[in-house]
Amino acid sequence: MNHKRLFVRKSTAPVKHTLFSIIVILLFFAVMEGSLRLTGRFDIPRLIIPVDNHEGWVQLNPGIATRFLPGMVDNRSIQMPSIHADRFARVKPIGEIRIAVLGGSSVQGYPYPYNVAFPSLLEILLSHSCRNNTVQVLNCGVTALNSYALVDLVRELLEASPDLIIIYSGHNEFYGAFGSGSSYSFSRSRTVTRWIMNLQKTSVYRFIRQLTGRLRAGNSGQVQKGLIEVMAKDQAIRENSKAVADTISNYGKNLRLISDLCAVRDVPVLLGTVVSNIEGLSPMKALPNKTETELNGMVREALTALSEEDFERALAIGNRLIEIDPEFAWGQFLSGKASLGLNRRETGCHLLQRARDLDGLRFRAHSGINDTVLAIASDPSDRIVSADLRVPFDAASAAGCPGYDLFVDHVHPTDFGHYLIAGALADAIVTIGLIPSCQFTGTWLSWEDCRREAGYTDIEKMLSLMQVVSLYGSYPLQSLPEARTRIQAALSEIRLIHSGLDPVLRDTYEFWVKQKGSFDIHFKAGTRFMELNDYRSAVDQFEIALKAHPDLPVIISKLQEASEKLNQDIRMDPENRQAGQPLIPHR
Repeated sequence: MNHKRLFVRKSTAPVKHTLFSIIVILLFFAVMEGSLRLTGRFDIPRLIIPVDNHEGWVQLNPGIATRFLPGMVDNRSIQMPSIHADRFARVKPIGEIRIAVLGGSSVQGYPYPYNVAFPSLLEILLSHSCRNNTVQVLNCGVTALNSYALVDLVRELLEASPDLIIIYSGHNEFYGAFGSGSSYSFSRSRTVTRWIMNLQKTSVYRFIRQLTGRLRAGNSGQVQKGLIEVMAKDQAIRENSKAVADTISNYGKNLRLISDLCAVRDVPVLLGTVVSNIEGLSPMKALPNKTETELNGMVREALTALSEEDFERALAIGNRLIEIDPEFAWGQFLSGKASLGLNRRETGCHLLQRARDLDGLRFRAHSGINDTVLAIASDPSDRIVSADLRVPFDAASAAGCPGYDLFVDHVHPTDFGHYLIAGALADAIVTIGLIPSCQFTGTWLSWEDCRREAGYTDIEKMLSLMQVVSLYGSYPLQSLPEARTRIQAALSEIRLIHSGLDPVLRDTYEFWVKQKGSFDIHFKAGTRFMELNDYRSAVDQFEIALKAHPDLPVIISKLQEASEKLNQDIRMDPENRQAGQPLIPHR
């Protein structure tokens, strides 16, 4: 007997069995994957999808967030975000400048309507100044998405032949999908995260996720939660922790990958530094190293001193807090506010920035995020450049660093803040020459002209302020010391706007509230103006409604009818015609 051969056979048998089992499992999943793909029910959502009944046209997929976020996180149902379905030609027309802007809810425009988000305002600014071209800016902002998701979206956007890709992202690196402090995260390792994201693209994974999601939903008695509340899992992340260092590092690697992908297609990338509320917002969960009770008493004393404008006393307390615990955000914040009160702007803004970086609840991007943006865009040989948006925000702020004068909350700019971002990006595009075909005329539209062109009226302003009230009544802003003051300020402004509305608009708005927002206010107001034979006001309202719903036949039809009626009135009574204003064309 050949004992050596017998030994080899016995030792290799388990290995062969293991290999056979692996092959069988792989074949099973391959067959399952192929079968599921044939059904088409579990395909990965695509960013760009066809437009029904419009051959040659495509649009952004409003449900793209489902590609990265499940319907439930930690057995809690979440509110799934969506994006505006921007439409554009599949084959880019000659002479069109196509720009795509990627990021989170600030890009989307929250809490303002789509037409006042900075990508829309950028389109208006460039369209007026690059008159030899048609300009289209695609708003690809999705709430709760961060740089991991943007890498995947850029791959698809490049198929749409963009002339420029703009990235404004950084606030969601901790609590966005796959973020290091998020409830929907698998690892702080970028390699592991990218591998899992690729796995999620398979139909098998999506089938299993949908099945388990239904089972968990059936066994869960919890009501639907706000996305931001569900996603923030680790709410005590110290600045000197490995989580912060890893997050900033992974952010930089994702931006470099985006740059590399765009370089292959020779598409330039413009990175914007992210801006946040520094001067006005109290620390978001300060993390003391010392006895919290003693420190909190000092915080309350300093806040009282600030309210009494006793800045010297507030500064002394703030400095004492910094001596006791340099990593306690309240010390930096109080000293910063007191310094601003004493007209020490540079020192005050620096301290307030330090307070922001010491947040334990990391919804505002750490300074390291912007440092990374500027470092990546520093090589002139690359086709990746930056626009430091902090500069115009600091210049426009009364305190020298932005607060509630330019932000509605912690990271979302005011309507004028969106205009500042759009203007700074437009300046960068022209100054650097990112779009050579644009023959710049030399001037930008003013904020008032820009908002008028966008169709942003007092009605939209009022509705946005209602969202602000809701913001400060929910997580995480409801716990801030200034939450009640911000709610009262928003309500006061709503009442002021309401009192100044045209009676028709006021009545329409009040009916809209009773009907729980079941119709477009401007369309309904336009219809009412038609009944009153006020055709000019009707045209104005229908045009505003059309900006929000550009493809609704009923609005187009009503606008044409109102325009024809107005033209008839002008022909019959030329004195009603405004000087130098042409007749409104039939549409």
